[in-house]
Amino acid sequence: MQLGDRLWTRGVALALLALVAGLLLTGLLTAQSGFETRDASVLNATQLRDAERLTANLRLALTANRSEIDAALSALNAKRTVMQRSEIALLEALTADLKNDALAEVGRVAQRLETSLSERFDVLLIEQQAIDQTQMRQLIIFSSSVAACVALMVALLIVGYQQRNTLIQRLEWQASTDGLTGVSNRRAWDSGYALTLTRANRIGLSVSVVMLDLDHFKKFNDRYGHGAGDKILRLTAQALQRSTRVTDIVARYGGEEFALCLEGCAAEDAKSLLERIKSKLPGGMTFSAGVTVTDGSEPPGVVLERADRTLYAAKRAGRNLVLLSSEINLKPTSATDANVMLSLKSTATT
Repeated sequence: MQLGDRLWTRGVALALLALVAGLLLTGLLTAQSGFETRDASVLNATQLRDAERLTANLRLALTANRSEIDAALSALNAKRTVMQRSEIALLEALTADLKNDALAEVGRVAQRLETSLSERFDVLLIEQQAIDQTQMRQLIIFSSSVAACVALMVALLIVGYQQRNTLIQRLEWQASTDGLTGVSNRRAWDSGYALTLTRANRIGLSVSVVMLDLDHFKKFNDRYGHGAGDKILRLTAQALQRSTRVTDIVARYGGEEFALCLEGCAAEDAKSLLERIKSKLPGGMTFSAGVTVTDGSEPPGVVLERADRTLYAAKRAGRNLVLLSSEINLKPTSATDANVMLSLKSTATT
């Protein structure tokens, strides 16, 4: 489902990107076509204005010499391409009248031609204004569409980024959390435990390390079923978490075994804490625990082994017991034994 969400997000983002690109291309082609039309219209308007001006010059040149009249008529003939049929007829009539030296008639015909060109020029200006307004509206609509598409794409990318972060956080949580109990798993314990010892050694704090094992858990499973056993594990993990601080590490070390790392906690305080937790376990379940203290200068494996051997000693002493490593003597014996000999001190509580 998560992979499908990611693929859907990418697909929609690509579709929006393609839509934006299509709108941009369409807008560019429309703008180019509009500019070409506008350029042609502007060119025609310029030529009409020139023709109108040349006609006015021709009327004024009637009082001058014949060479100026011929020059004005020649320039006016060059503008025939923008003239309508009636205007071309007037131009031809001008040429004929000049050949016949009918200068008075030339003035009247030139006046009619100038009026026709001026009226057409005014109409062309009105049309050009309408074209400009249409192009402006198209540009506004196009810009609004592009802005909306870009906003949607940005919003989608933000949502995708948030989903990505959520997915990463979920994967990180799954990688560091025991799926059954909700406490840290072995992987998270290894990294967090070593880091706590390093910090404790740097700032001069003592750390209590606890190895805890539920008593006769296999018999409980065989009698009540694995579902009941899983519930006991969850409730035990909850009791451990509720009774410890946020800075402490509670981890399921494996099976029915839990590990605790209590920073800034003395051994006796850790023992008292565990005794209180035992009273909170449901179904008459008990546990055995081994507690050891370090200042962080020892290798993490050595400290953990000492706590584990203390736990084994508590189990050998009859279970349902919390022992401190300082309460026992750990002496190596044979390789086939567990390398633990329990020698409770006279002050130890059984």
